[in-house]
Amino acid sequence: ARVRSALDLDADPTPIEARLARYFPGTTGQRLPGAFDGFETAVRVILGQQVSMAAARTLAGRLVDRFGETLETPLPQLARLFPTADTLARAPADALAGCGLPRQRQRAVHALADAVASGALSLHPGVDVGATMDRLRALPGVGEWTVQTIALRALHWPDAWPDGDRVLRRHGGPAAPPGGRHRSLATLRGYALMRIASAAAAARADAGRPPAMDGAATASMATTPEKPL
Repeated sequence: ARVRSALDLDADPTPIEARLARYFPGTTGQRLPGAFDGFETAVRVILGQQVSMAAARTLAGRLVDRFGETLETPLPQLARLFPTADTLARAPADALAGCGLPRQRQRAVHALADAVASGALSLHPGVDVGATMDRLRALPGVGEWTVQTIALRALHWPDAWPDGDRVLRRHGGPAAPPGGRHRSLATLRGYALMRIASAAAAARADAGRPPAMDGAATASMATTPEKPL
């Protein structure tokens, strides 16, 4: 069930195509990117605020090296688990700072970890999406882009729409704000986001340019437009 959810294998493409084909021709079959661990995904989204994907990946690796439980595998690259919510909730601020996290992101990671560890916040498909998003909004350092991206990935919410996302701004076409047409795609805006990202990637490839990893659709830890709170 976790694999099916993470890969969006239960999505019925027929009604999705019926709604989106007129806006995004040639992008049939895009599915939502899920998550195997909602807490890890949420932390990675927070780490990606206002930094490149490479920088966010570096920060995540430092957290794993500093706080992750060791794991024996045949692969030397897979030697630690991602830190648990309880571990990060108890992590000293100076230790997080030593991993390279700015103060605003320290507060956000601490608050998120504490909420998950205490049971006040659950990040997995099937929870009340509206209530969960409201709890996320109440956390320090968590803005709307982060909330929507976590909802897309961790909650598997098909209507997530991270307004202000760079991929949407640059390549959204008829669905992008401020035109407002994205509202006509309500209930499937997450799928529209993936089609926009696919079209943007194809355009870059046609132009001989490398893929742009700077939006909610391309990675859970991509560069965001949010200001630290």
